[in-house]
Amino acid sequence: MSYVILCDSGTDLTPELKAREEVIKVPLTLTLGDENFIDDDNLDAMDFLQKMKNYPDTPKSACPSPEEYLKHFNKADEVYIITLSSKLSASYNSAKIATDMYREENGKSKVYLIDSKGASASQTLLANKLIELKEAGRGFDEIVKEIEVFNAAKDTLFVLESLENLRKNGRLTGIKAFIAEALNIKPVMMADKEGNIIKADQARGINKACSVIAELTVKQADKSGSRALVISHCSCLERAEKIRDMITEKHKFDRIDIVETGGIATLYASEGGIVIGC
Repeated sequence: MSYVILCDSGTDLTPELKAREEVIKVPLTLTLGDENFIDDDNLDAMDFLQKMKNYPDTPKSACPSPEEYLKHFNKADEVYIITLSSKLSASYNSAKIATDMYREENGKSKVYLIDSKGASASQTLLANKLIELKEAGRGFDEIVKEIEVFNAAKDTLFVLESLENLRKNGRLTGIKAFIAEALNIKPVMMADKEGNIIKADQARGINKACSVIAELTVKQADKSGSRALVISHCSCLERAEKIRDMITEKHKFDRIDIVETGGIATLYASEGGIVIGC
C-alpha cells in the first residue's frame, strides 16, 4: 500500500528524507518586509540568513493554506502529516482543516495528522520513525498507535547564540534581552509535553550552554529510553558535532542525524542556533 508523509517546512529534512519520493515538504512562507521567501528546497538558507541579519524589523512567517496540504492527499492510499507544534504555528490548524475537508468528501480515510508538539529536529525524528514503521510492515492503525506513544515520549531542546529574534518576536522584553546579552547569558530551552516553549536552564557563554544542553539531552534520553538523536544546526556544524560527541559519551543511540536548519528554523534560531530532537 502506497503512502506519503507531508512535512511542513518546520521539518529539517536529512538528505535521505529529501531523496524519498514519499516525503513531501509543504512550505511555509517567510517574510522580510515586502520580500517573501517560499521555504522549499529552492530556498538559499544562507542568503536568507544574511538578509535577515540586515533586516531591522521583525521577520514574519505564514503557514501553508489547507489547499497546499489537500492537493497531495490523493497521491497515496495512506497520508501522514507532520506539523510544527500547534502552540507555535497555525500550520497544524491548516492541516486539520484539510484533513476534515477530505474526510467529509471521502468518508473514513487513512489520513493521520501529527502535532509534533515541537519543531525542527523533533519533526525529523517523527519522519524517520514513520519510515521505519512502514518498512517494518506495520499497518495504518498500528502506526498511529506507535507514533502517538513515540511523539509523547520524545523531547525538543534548543540553545541560541543570539536572543535578537526572540526579542523581535516578543519572546523576551527588550530589557531582558539587553541584560542577557550584556552578561553573555544563553538560555537553554525545551518544548513541554503540550508543545509550549519553556526555559529549562541557562548558562554564561555558548560553550557552557552547549554542555548544559548536552547534559539535559542525556537526562531526557535516559528517562525516555530514546535510541534516535537528531541535531539541527544553523550554520554551525562544528558546534553540532561537539554537542553530539558530548551526548554520545554518556548515552548510546542507534541512529544519529546532523542536519542544517531549513528556512523557518533559521528564522527563529538564527546563526549559531542548535535544536535537538531525542
